[in-house]
Amino acid sequence: MKEGEYKSEEKKLNLVEELKKKFGKNFFIKVVVLAAFLSLSAQKGEAQNQSKTVIKNEIPVDAAIQKEFEDQKEFLVDWFSNRIIPDEDLQKKFEDAKPHILKNLETVFLKGDTLPFAIGMWHNDTISINAKLFNRQGDPFYGTSKNTLVHELSHDAFPMKKSAGGYHPDMPEWMLTIIQNAIEKSLPDDSDWQNKSTDMQESELYLRTPEEIYAHICAFRKEYNLRPNQIITEKDCHLEEWPKDKNVRELRMIISDPDILIDLLNKLP
Repeated sequence: MKEGEYKSEEKKLNLVEELKKKFGKNFFIKVVVLAAFLSLSAQKGEAQNQSKTVIKNEIPVDAAIQKEFEDQKEFLVDWFSNRIIPDEDLQKKFEDAKPHILKNLETVFLKGDTLPFAIGMWHNDTISINAKLFNRQGDPFYGTSKNTLVHELSHDAFPMKKSAGGYHPDMPEWMLTIIQNAIEKSLPDDSDWQNKSTDMQESELYLRTPEEIYAHICAFRKEYNLRPNQIITEKDCHLEEWPKDKNVRELRMIISDPDILIDLLNKLP
């Protein structure tokens, strides 16, 4: 980021802090949610079924993005290799699933693409990245996209599989149950839902799927440097801070209750 851009970013973040102090925590949370909604409008193309999308327009991958891909893949592999879930029963179930998860990540690779609207997309062991959008940083209301790769890599750990009724993530049932219970507890009131535009309803429905919730959880962990053997508390979730990463904003929009978020962070692989 150039010096002038840094000063602009700093000025915007200072403004956010002033708003937070003036109007209080509840207002701050509402602004975070609004910003997450605004970022969704630029990503509608990503909401298509990823497993059925045919990706074209392949272009060379920038060396810096390739390195970032390798680093974020290493983060996820290290996470699964060393993950300790506080619940012993869940840990045993995870240990049974771990070899399959790690094997899925062995053959994933990265390619460049000119995806419409989407920053990144997973498709059959391939992650496509739009370098122009991936490198767009410095806008506190759009949010950085640096954790997009670990988000997409999580889809490779639990790839979409065709089965009765369509495509579903290849996740153990106990994982799906944990995530689906959290989604159900976080559903908006009917009145709030009816006041949202069709586009926002579609985007939110897309984010309220097990594979997307888990992908956002992975990005959240990467953003805040959480450890695979760490027992997460509210302090670790940085709820009082303005989240720069769009994955974090979207997760906090969908799972707005801190207790439900902490429960997911502690119970999932």
